Amino acid sequence: LGSYTYSKAIDMWSLGCIVYEMSTRRALFQGSEIPAMLDVVIGVLGWPNQQALDALLPDCPNALDLLANVKHSKDQPPTDADKLGTATSDSTVALRNTFIRHLLNYIPSKRWTADDALASAFVAPFQKQGGNPRTPAPTPIVVSYNDDQIHQPIFYKQVLFSDIFGPPGDPPIQDPGASPGTGTPQKAKRPTRNRD
Repeated sequence: LGSYTYSKAIDMWSLGCIVYEMSTRRALFQGSEIPAMLDVVIGVLGWPNQQALDALLPDCPNALDLLANVKHSKDQPPTDADKLGTATSDSTVALRNTFIRHLLNYIPSKRWTADDALASAFVAPFQKQGGNPRTPAPTPIVVSYNDDQIHQPIFYKQVLFSDIFGPPGDPPIQDPGASPGTGTPQKAKRPTRNRD
């Protein structure tokens, strides 16, 4: 919804989408543009309630404008809610869908953390004996560009390199896979093995 900050809560949303796709071999949300994607999300999760909008608006000032372009009306029930339904005879699917619903909360602060997810009944069979290490408190990451516009991939690459390696005044960063001075990726050389 045009957020200017990035936190682990966004990764947890992604985890919910990934778990669904890995277990069904289908994407949960398919859309090519923001209004179409929002329409699909609302079709599964329902329209965000006022509490969710109040929580999102300070960080996503354009959320209402984006939501104004979706096809679902506020009064329309979710059309694809069965994708994450928990009324099923398959207990694994019910556990999975409950797990995913906790990760796809519209309110980032109410979304499960990694620790919450690791403590869930869905993940319990995969836990290490003795438990897993605790995660540190989330640290927001601020995006250094206006994400309300669609840019060419090279723009995102340049911004990412600048954010990681330094401001634009520094010497340009050469793509590690490129031929010197050409910007053309070289074919990777296969490492040699010592057969002694």
